[in-house]
Formats: sequence, C-alpha cells, structure tokens
Amino acid sequence: MLFFSLSSVDEAVAEITSFLKTTLFRRQEDVSLEDADGRITAEDVTASEDVPNYRKSTVDGFAVRARDTDGASASVPALVRLTGAIRMGEVVTAPLRSGETVAIPTGGMLPPGADAVVMVEDSETHQDDVFFAKSVAPGMHTIDVGEDIARGACILPARTRLGPAALGALASLSLDTVSLIARPRFAVISTGDEIRPWNQPLGIGEVRDTNAVVLKSQIRRLGGVVTYSAIVADDPEQLKNTLERAAAEADIVLVSGGSSVGERDFTQMIVAGLPESRIVIHGLAAKPGKPTLVAMSRSTLILGLPGHPASCSLIFQVMMRPAFNRLGLIGPGPAPVPARLLEPCHGSPGRRTFQTVRLETDDAGQPVCRPLRGQSGLVSLLASSSGYFVIPEDEEGVNAGQTVLVYSLEGGSYG
Repeated sequence: MLFFSLSSVDEAVAEITSFLKTTLFRRQEDVSLEDADGRITAEDVTASEDVPNYRKSTVDGFAVRARDTDGASASVPALVRLTGAIRMGEVVTAPLRSGETVAIPTGGMLPPGADAVVMVEDSETHQDDVFFAKSVAPGMHTIDVGEDIARGACILPARTRLGPAALGALASLSLDTVSLIARPRFAVISTGDEIRPWNQPLGIGEVRDTNAVVLKSQIRRLGGVVTYSAIVADDPEQLKNTLERAAAEADIVLVSGGSSVGERDFTQMIVAGLPESRIVIHGLAAKPGKPTLVAMSRSTLILGLPGHPASCSLIFQVMMRPAFNRLGLIGPGPAPVPARLLEPCHGSPGRRTFQTVRLETDDAGQPVCRPLRGQSGLVSLLASSSGYFVIPEDEEGVNAGQTVLVYSLEGGSYG
C-alpha cells in the first residue's frame, strides 16, 4: 500500500506556478477588442498612428498666438479680434493671423498658426473684440499631434491584463483585434463507480456529479475554458484512456476522487504511467485535502482533487487562484473580510486547516462568522458557506471572539 508524504500548501502552489509559467504562455489568439476584457496581451502592442492625429484644445476658450497675450492682466487686458468659431469635428485649414482669435471647444482642432488657448473664464467678449485678462505660453491648454500616443510607441507591454483603461487606449487606435494569451484549457474528470451525471435520476447508492459543475464554474472565474469532461468508473484501463485523451487536449487536467490511499484508487498509478510524467506531490498537509495529487505529463498539469464536494472545491480554490494570481492571469479578487468568530475551532497541528464559515452580522451591524460543522462530503456545506478562514499548521485552534480573515469562495483566495 502507498502512503502519503505530505507537502505544504505553499510547496504545492509553488510547484503549480513554476510549471504553468512554462506552459500557459505558449499559445496565443487574436481576439476582438470587445471580447478582450480581463485577458492578457501576448506581445507588445505598438501604436500604428499618432493619437491625437491633430493639434487640439483641452479647454473651452479661444485659440490664439501666445505672443498676442504677452503682458495681459485684469487691469491691462490684451485685445484681439474675434474672427469666427470652430465646431467639434471641423477640419480647420484657414491660418490664424497675428492679432486674431477664434472660439474653440474642448477637443476642437487648432487652426494653423495658433499655439495656445485662453480659457473662456479668462476672457471677455464685446461684439468682435475679445479681452484677455491672462497671458498664455506656447502650448498652454493644447495637445500636440502624437502627444498622447506617438506612432510606433509601445502602449501596452506583453502580459498586460486588459481592463477599462487599457481597452480605451486600444480603442483610440481603432484596433479591431488584439493578440492575447489563449485561455487555459481544462479537462474535468470525475471518478467512481457511483458517479452519475448531475442531470440524471439516481439509483440507490449512486451520487450526482456535483464536482464537475462546481469546478467548471470555478474554472470560468479563472478565465479558463473546459475543453473536455468525463465521468470514469473505477476501472484502470478506462481511467488510463481518459487521462491520455485529457492530457492531449488540455493544459490542466482535474481529477476528482481516486487519489486516496486504497486498493481501488488507481489515479496515482495511472498518472505515473503517462508519457514523461512525474508526480511531485501526493499528499497535502491540509485539512481538508490530504489526498491531493500534483503531477505533470509533458506540458500538462494534472491535479488529483478530493472526491468530497466541499473539499474538492476548496482545494482547487486555495491552490489554483494563488497560482493564477502570481502568473498575472487574474487579479487578487475581493479582500478578505475581518469577522469575529462565534464558536471555537480546532486546528490540526502539522496541517493547514481551511475552516468554512457563514458570514453574519451582529446586533451592532459588525461582521461575525459561524463555523460550518459537518463532513466534507456534504453538498450543503458548499451551498451555505460564505467563505473560509485559515488556521496555520503551528496553531491548535482559534478561540471564540477572535477576529479571523474570511476569504470568499466566489473569487478571493488565500496565498
């Protein structure tokens, strides 16, 4: 019989991060700008044109030759002649002569010869005469051609996660598509003679495949896509064939169940027989999650997760989200919520304990959390959980009344 040699959660995350750093950035794809939110650039994005492509005003006011305002003050204003007004979007070709001005809106095109703009609040108009109470220097209240983005400049380096501001910069260049890191491909495999599809009736002794539904939701929240999914009976040959196919089609293969020590748990044996495979972790110093397996086969990461739904979901969360965050594939997620613990919780010395809780508020409106008791196989633990807090390996537990940090199962992560 095989026995676990426990590795820490930190070691597991480090192994996963190190491996994925060499594999997930190899594939790239061109994606429509409208579908690129939250994605990662595969290469430097350079500007194919100047932004703006014309000289423009940054304020509502009057386009001038700056020297025509020299010495202007409230007591001795400068006087120029108003010759017209510029409309938004108008292409201006007529030059501005010395001693003249034209009204201009924010974003309006400066006429040739103008090199500054006087704000409307620093002016006073009398018929065709405009008095300026302040002088302006050349370039004041204007943006030159390419001053925002110059042609050929790198506006976004490779591996930039695109958000509203970055997308706006790309839109200013009229980019239809952008080259992005391809979404990580996941395969989800649920093992066990008793497992049936979640949407089918059950016989006595059978259970629905809730793990696949939960994991697929978590994968989508990481920005991944599921390219293969299967339920496999406790049959070594069937598991071998399924794993070989999954490893060929996915970057990351998730196997729930089948990684415990037992004569009918074949996952470790089958994974060890895959091409160029190596098992780096079989046994996690965590509660729940002790039977977790981390392995690699060529360029595919294989994770053996606990079969119990709450354990499966939580271990995926505490290993994959920190890894993806360190790789820059996702943001940090919501901040943990400090909450007062309503009941004492025991730790497991030598193992990191992840205690699920339900967040509530006390009479003063302050956050408190109630530990959820029950076996990790209970689906109800998932449905009623607001998140989890961590009891370190070197602590025996946490007393009632202490403040703990509650991490969300909906997106935040510890580590």
